[in-house]
Amino acid sequence: MKRLIALLAIGLIAAPAFAASWDMYGQVRLRAFYENADKYYSGINESDTDLSFGNAANSRIGAKVKADDKLSAVVELGLGSNENNNNAVNTRLIYACYDFGGFKLRIGQDYGPTATFFDYNQVSNTDNDLVGFGTINSGRYAQIKLMAAGFELALSRPNLAASDNVTSIDVYLPRVEASYTLDIKPVKVKAFGGYQMYKRYFNAANAQVNENLSTKDENISAYVLGALVKADMGAFFATASGYYGSNTGLMGYQGTQSGLNNTATPGFYNNNLEDSTDFGFAVNAGFKVSDSLILEAGYGYAQADRDGYAKEDAAQSYYVNATVKLAKNFFIVPEISVEDRMKNTSDQDQGKKVFYGAKFQANF
Repeated sequence: MKRLIALLAIGLIAAPAFAASWDMYGQVRLRAFYENADKYYSGINESDTDLSFGNAANSRIGAKVKADDKLSAVVELGLGSNENNNNAVNTRLIYACYDFGGFKLRIGQDYGPTATFFDYNQVSNTDNDLVGFGTINSGRYAQIKLMAAGFELALSRPNLAASDNVTSIDVYLPRVEASYTLDIKPVKVKAFGGYQMYKRYFNAANAQVNENLSTKDENISAYVLGALVKADMGAFFATASGYYGSNTGLMGYQGTQSGLNNTATPGFYNNNLEDSTDFGFAVNAGFKVSDSLILEAGYGYAQADRDGYAKEDAAQSYYVNATVKLAKNFFIVPEISVEDRMKNTSDQDQGKKVFYGAKFQANF
């Protein structure tokens, strides 16, 4: 029986190969970092150092598929691990794209047009790339995306705040993201924006723990506007990006890694739902010493503020690293990086964590 199942599985994989061109690829990423948290960050009133060593959660295997001259697809699985599961498998990407000539239409799970983290190479904390500290990762969402001449427009289901009980939420509009990229060598400029909304109904039985002062229905909305500029001038390169918005955490732009006290989401003050006003920016610069050595440094800052805070919530991160090519498609990135939670909305220290170690990566 097991042999039959195996043969069927092989058949299912092999059969499309006769009708389409499959270009397989993969990446093995291994993290080897010491992480030192000070007494404020650790939560135990003393500094704490731990070794983070293992297959990174963003290791992957995938395939680029070409069905014909018009239809193509990408399938990508994450093959990483975490502290509790060494065999974690997840779907990173799965989408198909049809070229209509003047424009392309993509359907499936993909990154949103507002992502800016691709141009930064912070490798600690599983290739965090300053996400939550000034760069944006809108996540990989199921979407319908229209692409034409540098313009992208995507419609997807809104990201719902973790604090919201889904049973008391109505989603009636898709999340909208758009961008326009102008690539004039050696400079690339990208402008982007995003918007989402949903309605949260008051339900005493499902009231949120931290929002139980509300006794009325609320329309929840979020938006972001921003830009990115990248210069690639031979051996030297540099990037600058920034964003401004409201309740950007609802769109998945600020995660728990950011260290922001309210994760850029709305909250209640004097029995009213108050929006969070957010902005962030990031910069990096690098130098290609040779084909085997690239040096880079980067900095990012994120801030969120709303009524009821004694001060704005802020976090920053910075890093210095070197990409050392040991052989073709095999490299190591030693790095020293800092995630600084700064002070919370009550003006109390939240501490910082220092990462020092390296990422090992092989592409195949």
